[in-house]
Amino acid sequence: MYFKQLELIGFKSFADRTVVRMEPGITAIVGPNGCGKSNILDSLRWVLGEQRAKELRGSHMQDVVFNGSENRHAAGMAEVSVTFDNSDSTLPVDFSEVQITRRVYRSGESEYLINKAPCRLKDIHEMFMDTGIGTQAYSMVSQGKMDMILSSKPEDRRYLFEEAAGIIKYKTRKRLAMRRLESAEQNLLRLGDILNEVERQMRSLKRQVNAAIRYRELSEQLREIEIRAAWVEFVRLTSEIDSYRAQFAESRDKYEAVSARISSLEARHEEIALARLEVERVRLARQQGVYEIESEMEKIERQIALQRQQIEYASNRRNEANADREELLARAAALAAQTAVTDERANEVRAEIAECANAIAGKTDEHARALEHVAEHDARLEQIRVQASERNTDRARTQSALETLAESLTAIDTQLQAVYENQTRMTVRREELIGVLDTARRSESERMSVYADSESRRDAAVVARNGHQKALQEIDERWRTMREQLSSVDARLTSLRELRDAYEGFAFGVRAVMKARDGGELRGIVGPVGDLLSSDKEYERAIEAALGGNINNIVSEDASAAKNAIEFLKRNTAGRVTFLPLDTMRGGMRDDSDALAGQPGIVGPAIQFVRYEPRLGSAVEYLLHSTVIVETLDDAIRITRSRAHHPRLVTLDGEVVSSAGAVTGGRTKHESRGLLGRSAEIAELEERMRTMKEDLGVLVDQRNAINSDITTANALIAQLETELTGLRKTINDLGVEIARHSTELDNLVDVAQGLDRQRDELSARRDQLEEHRKDAMLRADSIQSSDEALQIEMSDAQEAASGARQRLSVCASELSDLRVRQAALAQRLEEVERDRQRESRDRDQALAAAEQRDLLMEQLAQEQAAVEEQIAQHIERSKALSETREEANAKAVEAQNQLQSLLDETDAMDKELKEQREIARAAQADVHRIEMALRHNEDRVSFFQERIANEYAVSLAALTAEQVGTDEYDEETRTQMVTDIRGKLQRMGDVNLTAIEEYEELEKRYAFLQTQLRDLNQAREALLGVIDRSDKRIREMFMETFTKIAENFGHFFRRLFNGGQARVYLLEEDDPLESGIEIEARPPGKKPTSISLLSGGESAMTAVALLFSIFKAKPSPFCVLDEVDAPLDDANIGRFLGLLEEFTDQSQFVVITHNKQTMAKADALYGVTQQERGVSQLVSVKFDGK
Repeated sequence: MYFKQLELIGFKSFADRTVVRMEPGITAIVGPNGCGKSNILDSLRWVLGEQRAKELRGSHMQDVVFNGSENRHAAGMAEVSVTFDNSDSTLPVDFSEVQITRRVYRSGESEYLINKAPCRLKDIHEMFMDTGIGTQAYSMVSQGKMDMILSSKPEDRRYLFEEAAGIIKYKTRKRLAMRRLESAEQNLLRLGDILNEVERQMRSLKRQVNAAIRYRELSEQLREIEIRAAWVEFVRLTSEIDSYRAQFAESRDKYEAVSARISSLEARHEEIALARLEVERVRLARQQGVYEIESEMEKIERQIALQRQQIEYASNRRNEANADREELLARAAALAAQTAVTDERANEVRAEIAECANAIAGKTDEHARALEHVAEHDARLEQIRVQASERNTDRARTQSALETLAESLTAIDTQLQAVYENQTRMTVRREELIGVLDTARRSESERMSVYADSESRRDAAVVARNGHQKALQEIDERWRTMREQLSSVDARLTSLRELRDAYEGFAFGVRAVMKARDGGELRGIVGPVGDLLSSDKEYERAIEAALGGNINNIVSEDASAAKNAIEFLKRNTAGRVTFLPLDTMRGGMRDDSDALAGQPGIVGPAIQFVRYEPRLGSAVEYLLHSTVIVETLDDAIRITRSRAHHPRLVTLDGEVVSSAGAVTGGRTKHESRGLLGRSAEIAELEERMRTMKEDLGVLVDQRNAINSDITTANALIAQLETELTGLRKTINDLGVEIARHSTELDNLVDVAQGLDRQRDELSARRDQLEEHRKDAMLRADSIQSSDEALQIEMSDAQEAASGARQRLSVCASELSDLRVRQAALAQRLEEVERDRQRESRDRDQALAAAEQRDLLMEQLAQEQAAVEEQIAQHIERSKALSETREEANAKAVEAQNQLQSLLDETDAMDKELKEQREIARAAQADVHRIEMALRHNEDRVSFFQERIANEYAVSLAALTAEQVGTDEYDEETRTQMVTDIRGKLQRMGDVNLTAIEEYEELEKRYAFLQTQLRDLNQAREALLGVIDRSDKRIREMFMETFTKIAENFGHFFRRLFNGGQARVYLLEEDDPLESGIEIEARPPGKKPTSISLLSGGESAMTAVALLFSIFKAKPSPFCVLDEVDAPLDDANIGRFLGLLEEFTDQSQFVVITHNKQTMAKADALYGVTQQERGVSQLVSVKFDGK
C-alpha cells in the first residue's frame, strides 16, 4: 500500500483545487518559510480524523477553511481527499484503491466519506488502527515532534510503541470490555436491590390473601342490604320529583314573561347606546377635524417664520459676498501695481549684469600679461637650480652617509628602548601573574566550597522530592480507594432512586395512580403514605409494622381528587387503592394510650415518632391513632395481660399486638429496609456522597499542593544542577587558567634572560656607529660653506618670481570676484522673475474669486425671491384653513346637541328597566327555590344510582320489587346493619382485593429477574475472560515489538553517531502494560546521560534513530517528515539520507525540507509558492533518471 494522491480544496492557504500525486520512493516538498508546506501535513492529519484544532495550529476547526486574502473572498468549505493504493489489501476493505474524504463548512457542519460513500469518523479510525497510519501515529512527524518524543514523559512515549506493536485495537476492545463490565456490575447491584424489594412485596402480599377472602364475604352481604335500602329510597324520591317538576314549570313561565319584557327594553337601550356612540364618534371626528385644521395653521405659521429666517440668512450671505468681492478686486489692483514695480527691479538687475560682463573682459587681458612675466622669471630660476643641483649631489652623498649612520643609531636606540620596555613589561607582567595566580587559587578554593554546599542542598532537595512523591503515591491510593467507595455508593443511590421513582414496593394500583399523576393525567394527588412519612432508623420497623397495609394508602388534596383517581383505576382495571382525602379525613378517637405513659417498656405513642407535613395531621392521626410503641414483645404481652382495654401495641422489632390481643411477627431471610427506610437511606447516601466528594476535593487539593511541592523541588533540583554544572565548568576553567598562568610565568623568566644578552650586544654596536658619524659630519661642513653664495643668487631669483606670481594671483582673485558677482546678479534676476509670476498668479486668483462671489450673490437673490413666493402661498393657505375651521366648529356643536338628547332618553329607559328587574328577581327566586328542591331530590336519586352502580354495577331504575325482594328489617335496622358491616370492613384496614393477582404477577417478575441475574453473572464472567485474554495478547505483542525496537535502536544509533551506545528500557519491567519507557543515550566520547542534556543535533539524531527503529520493527506504508533534517549538519544529513534510502523499498516517504542534499535524494520534487499573497500554489518536478 502507498499514498497515491492528495487533493485539497479551500484548505488553509490552498484556496484553489490542488492535487499532489505521489509515487513510491522519496517525495520532497520545498519552498520558503511561510509558503504553506506544513499545511500539506496538516491536511493529511485532518483528513485522517484529527479533532484537536491546536494540533493543526488553529483555535477552532473552522480555521482550516481558507480565510480569504487581499484579492479573494473567504471560502465557505474546506475539503481534503487522500487516495491510497490498496492492491496488497493492507486496509481491511475489498477495494484496490481507497479514497478518504473530509469536509467542513464554515457554519460548523462536517462529513466523512470512504470512496464517496458517507461514513463515521469511527469507521476511519478502525480502518487505519494498528497500521502505523493515523493522526498521532509515528508515520506523521511534524515540526518539533521529534523533540517532543524525547522530551515527553516516559508514560506518554508508550503510544508510539503501542501503535508499532499493533495493540491499539486490543486496548480499545479492552476499554470497551471494561466499560461493559462496569455497567454489568452496576446492573447487578441494582438488580439485587430490586430482587430484595420484590421478595419483600411477595411476603407482604402473602399475608394479604386471607384478608381479601374475608373482605369479599362481608362485601357481598353489604351489597345485598345496601341495594335493597337504596331501591326503597329511590322509589320514594322519584314520586316527590314528579310533583316538583309541575310547580317548576308554572314558576318558570312567569319568569320568562318578565324576562321577555326586560329583553325588549334592553334591546332598545342597546340601540340608543349604539346611536349615542355613533353621535359621540361623529362629534369627536368633527372636533378632531378642528384640531387638525388648527395644527395645520400652526405648522404653516412655523414654516413662514422659518422661511423668513432663510430670507434674512440669504440677505446676510449676499452682503458678505459683496464685501468679499470688493476686497478681492482691491487686492487684484494692488497686485497689478506690485507687478509693475517688480518689472522695474528686473530691468535694473539686467543693467548691472551687463556692466559686470564688461569688467570681466578687461580683467581677462590683464591676467594674460601677468602670466607672461611669471614665465620669464621661472626660466632664470631654473638655470640657477641646475648649478645648485650639481653641488647638492656631493652634499647628498655625504648627507646620505650621515643619515644612514643616524638611522642605524636610531634603530639601535629603538631596539635598546624596546629591550628596556620589554624588561619593564616582563617585570610588571610577572608581578601581575603572581597576583592572578593567587586570586585564581583563592577563587578555586571558594568555588569548591560553594560546589560542596550546592551538592548537599541538591541531595537534600532530592530527598524532599522523594518524600513528596511517596506522600503523593499514598494520596493517590487513598483517592482510588475513595473513588471505588464513591462508585459503590453512587450505584446504590441510583438503584434506590430508580426504585423510588418507579414506586417499587407499593401495590400495583398505587404505582398506576402515581404514574398517572406524574404524567399529568391526575391532579390533587399528594402521594403514598410510604413516601410522605419518615422516622428515625431505630423506629422505622415499628412504624412500618403499625402502618401495615396502610403504607400503600394515597393521600389526596380532597375527595374529588380521590374520586377521579378511583374512576381512573376502574377505567384501566389497575387495582384498588385506599385514598385519604385531606378535606374529609378526621383523626381517630384517642383511647387510654396516655394512661400507659411512664410505664416500664413503653416508648410512646407511634404518632410522636414520625415526621410529616402539618397539613397531613388528620391523615396521620387516622393511620396511627391508638397505637403505642413498646420496646419488646414481652412488654406488649405483659400490658395485654394486665389491662382489659389497651391500644394497639407495636414493638421496636416490628411485632404487632392488636387491641383484641392478636399477635403478628416474624422475619424473613433477606428482609431489607422498608419503604420508610428507603427514603431515609437515600438521604443518608446523598449526604455520604456529598461528604465523600468533599473528602475527594480535599485529597485533590492535597495532591495539587504536593504536586506543587514536587514541581518546586524539581525546579530547585534543576536550578542546583545548573549551578553545579556551572560551578564544575568554572572550577575546570580556573584550573586551566592557573596552569596557563604558571606556564606563562616560567616562560617570562626565560625571555628576561634573553633580553639581557640582547641589550649588551646592542650597546657595543652603538659605540662603533657613533665614531663613523663624527667623520661624516666634518665632510658635510666643508660642502656647506661653498654653497652659501649660490644660495644668495637663487634667493634673489625666487623673490622676483614670487612677486610676479603674487601679481598674477591678485588679478585672478579680482577676476573670480567679478564672476561671482555676475552669478549673484543672475540668481537675483531669477528671484525677481519668480516674484513677478507669483504676483500675476495671485491677481488672477483674486479676480476669479470675485467672479464667484458675483455668481453667489445672484444665486442668493434667486433663492430669496423663491422663498418670498412660498411665504405668500402659505399666507393664502392659512386664510382658507381659517374659514374651514369656523365651519367645523359649527358642526361639532350640532353633534353635541344630538348626544344630549340621546342621554335624556337613556335615563328614562334605565328607570323602567330597574322596575322590571325587581319583578324578575322575585320570580326567579321562586323558580330557584323549586329548582333547588327538585335538584336535591334528583341529586339524591343520582347519588343512590351512581353509588350502587359504581360499587355494585347495578341500575336501580332497572330493578323491580320482585328482584329486590323483601326482608323483616325496617330502614333503621338496615342502616345499623350497614354500619356494623362497614365497621368490620374498616377494622380490617386496607385490604388489597387484588393481592392474589398481584402475587402471581410478582412471582412471574421474580422469575424474570432471576433469569436476568443469571445472564448478568454469565456476561460478567465472559467479560472478565475477554479482559484477561486481551491483557495476555497485549503483553505478548508489546514485549515482542519492544524487544525488536530496543535492538534496532542501539544499531541505528551507532550508525548515525559512528559509535556510542543507546538503549530504551521499561521503568517497571514487572508491569509492561502500564510502565513508562525511558531513553538513554551516550554519543561517542561522552558519558551516558539523560536525553534532555543532549544538544539539538544530538537530540534530532537520537529521535531519528528511534523513528527508524520503529519502522524496522513495524514498517508503515508511508511516512511524512516535516523538516526533521533542519537541526542536522552536512555529515549527519548524509547518514540520515543513507538510512532513509534503505527503507524506500518498503515505505513511501514525503519529506518537507530546506536541505539541498535531501532535495537531491528525492525521486520527485514539489515546490510550494505564494505568487499571490496568502494563496499557496504547487509546482512539481519528477526526476526520471533516479
